[in-house]
Amino acid sequence: MAYVRKQFGKVSCCRVFESFENGHPHIHCILLFENHEFSVFRDSKGQFRIHEKDILAEGWHSNIDVKAMGSLAGGFSYVKKYLLKSIDFDKADSIADSKALKTLALCWAYRKRAFSVSGEFRQMLSALIEALNSSKRELCQVTLSGEIIEENKFYVLGFVSGEALGFRKEVWFMKLTNEQIDSVEEFLSIRCTKIARDVNYK
Repeated sequence: MAYVRKQFGKVSCCRVFESFENGHPHIHCILLFENHEFSVFRDSKGQFRIHEKDILAEGWHSNIDVKAMGSLAGGFSYVKKYLLKSIDFDKADSIADSKALKTLALCWAYRKRAFSVSGEFRQMLSALIEALNSSKRELCQVTLSGEIIEENKFYVLGFVSGEALGFRKEVWFMKLTNEQIDSVEEFLSIRCTKIARDVNYK
């Protein structure tokens, strides 16, 4: 965590321990970065990943897997799954070889809590839940820290054929340049003038 904070600033954590078969600890956690935003992409399985994974990986001597949370509920379901594994250790096929039993034993031996949530994480989560449960709230998208994300506004200028703007036939979507927007307005202005002239004529 000291390495992560050095690289990315203030970080809060929700963490669960799990034992490998060989007894070494494995950590599952959600990290909340308060001063950094990551560049995200989807992998071949449709999961969100971050481009800065290699920077995070340098802080550990062994392999790590990093995913970006698609939703708050999904992130906490992930942590809860590994926490509940220890509770249900008696249902494992072989109790002697159960990773869950080893997890409990190691937590007891090294005096570690099965899970922990840092104070900042709890405060931000509580604020978010309170905002989401408020009956007076307006529906809007917010960040994990409860800040309202400004909405993107879209304006319909009119409907113009792609041919009029010089689009290739295989293009389904593209962002218009200022020059193209001006040409759309000019096209619509000419079209509206023609329609008005035809109406007056009739």
